[in-house]
Amino acid sequence: MAQPEQKSRVPAPVNDRLNGWKEIGSHMGKSARTAQRWERLLGLPVHRLGALGGRIIFAFRSEIDHWQLTSENPGPPLPPKPDSLK
Repeated sequence: MAQPEQKSRVPAPVNDRLNGWKEIGSHMGKSARTAQRWERLLGLPVHRLGALGGRIIFAFRSEIDHWQLTSENPGPPLPPKPDSLK
């Protein structure tokens, strides 16, 4: 009888890791506070290490990029440009 396929998780390259809210926000062109808000409200994929939610925050560029491309709402819409700038 054949064994069910197991999904293997391939570790992300070392340079794919973003350490802390500043690096995560900077990668997206946003502030650390915006990254924190998007994690809380929109499900931005971050990882936590440590007890009770962790004090060490990190994310992977590949996961953030994928989230931005596939999320229905990867952030609030930009305000409309004034007519003089169009």
